[in-house]
Amino acid sequence: MHRRVRNTLESLAREINPVLRGWIAYYGQFTRAALSRLF
Repeated sequence: MHRRVRNTLESLAREINPVLRGWIAYYGQFTRAALSRLF
């Protein structure tokens, strides 16, 4: 992430959002209660 300083916030979000959605989908199956604190 420190190498992506030149990117705009929108492009950074575009790159990171699919990864985060994948993590939430995967870990949400097992620990839904832990994820509820995030949202």
